[in-house]
Amino acid sequence: MNTVKRILPLLLAALILTPVSSCGNKVENTESTQNPIAAPVPEQEQTAETEPETLEADLLPDADYEGYTFNILSTDPGMLWGYMVSLYAEEETGEPLNDFVFRRNTAIEDRYNIKIANSAELDSGPTSSLALSTVRSGDDLYSIVSYGVKWQLVDAQSGSFVNLHKVNSVDFAHPWWNREAADLLTIKNRLYVAFGEFNTFDNEALGVIYVNNNMVRDNNLDSPYDLVRSGEWTLDKLYEQASSVVRDIDGDGVVSEGDVFGFIGGIGTYNMMFTATNQPHVLLGEDGSYILNQGTEGSLAAAEKIWRIVDDTTVSAFQNTQGWSPAAFRAGNVLFFNAGLAGISQYRDIEWDVGLVPIPKFDTEQEKYRSMYSNQSMTIAIPVTNSDPERTGVIAEALGAYSRIPLREVYFDTMLKVKAARDEDTAEMLDILVSNKCIDVGVLNENAWGSVISSYFNVLHEKGIGELSSTVASNRKMFSKNVEKIEQKYEELD
Repeated sequence: MNTVKRILPLLLAALILTPVSSCGNKVENTESTQNPIAAPVPEQEQTAETEPETLEADLLPDADYEGYTFNILSTDPGMLWGYMVSLYAEEETGEPLNDFVFRRNTAIEDRYNIKIANSAELDSGPTSSLALSTVRSGDDLYSIVSYGVKWQLVDAQSGSFVNLHKVNSVDFAHPWWNREAADLLTIKNRLYVAFGEFNTFDNEALGVIYVNNNMVRDNNLDSPYDLVRSGEWTLDKLYEQASSVVRDIDGDGVVSEGDVFGFIGGIGTYNMMFTATNQPHVLLGEDGSYILNQGTEGSLAAAEKIWRIVDDTTVSAFQNTQGWSPAAFRAGNVLFFNAGLAGISQYRDIEWDVGLVPIPKFDTEQEKYRSMYSNQSMTIAIPVTNSDPERTGVIAEALGAYSRIPLREVYFDTMLKVKAARDEDTAEMLDILVSNKCIDVGVLNENAWGSVISSYFNVLHEKGIGELSSTVASNRKMFSKNVEKIEQKYEELD
């Protein structure tokens, strides 16, 4: 535990001082059909930070809202996936994150003379249905609604939410908002959903590679931590190491239960790895239009390497069809396991040495590691039935300002108390993960594109790299039509 206490301040200092990376989601020439694998992108300007508490409190206006109830409708991820909840807490329980949320909300209640309340649904689908039915009825019941971004982006097309660019009290230049996401999700000068620092879900859903460090040492492999630091943690290196540990115990020539093997992936692995290799499905052109990146030279090069890792049945297990495979990792029979960061809490009782590293880069020329925002991540939106969006904007700003540094501190303090993270290496890897969070608007808005995203990796998984060309051709037609429909719908709103 002393190690944890020593690591935490160092980690937090790095998190506070390191800006979230720009993710290469824009193209300079919209006529080009190619996207370089490691094209440099200018860093977004960051607000200078000195004393976070003083600076961020000073950015907030003062107001008295005379006992107003700020009612949040949200998905409660803790009810479904075990993710940490950071929007609302009923009371202090002794659990650090819960207690911070309670105290944060109490401070905001006192500052603005309000009461924060919460209604939580089990999943994004029911939350979406309730939000839309409330809007249709004309009831000013919820101040904000928060659920999975891919559902919120579809719901935005129905005219259910307020254009956040017209809410003067919301300033996306403030550091507790994700400005890059706001830019990428703006269509025809309209933005209806936002990512903010008041929710830890974004971190929980980041994809990682869990590592069996015992197997690394037993097989005399290069440390994945050292490979990350040197910039040599690439898809090729992952495949090389995964291939080297395989032992076909039953001799059937494929990975099966009881074997020792190199990698566990799944459907989600494709999107995580495309983003990690700087090949998002959708890019933003100079004119603000969306461009499908599938089938470009860079995307196909990444697809070939990803396919080799995920679908080599002599090396890897596919957890969507081989449900026993996660248990094999717990048993110590797998070198690498791709899953979400939230899974770290599941390993607190494992006796062997488990760690984590980012998803690998495409190659050593790629500048940074990249961690994908999940389309399950929770954004916020203001219903059009809200009678005072400016008041809501002030309170949303306060949630961000009161959360950004201290919530991150409590979050990582909680994470670092599990056995899997009690070392300086893993603390450093966590820093890299959250400092390089990236948006793929293609994944976030997946429900709006039809089957454009899922068909790409489904064909890759089921038929192989050689079958992608025909899929890309049909996807381009579908994508263009759906983008045109979305733009028309947005133009009709407001």
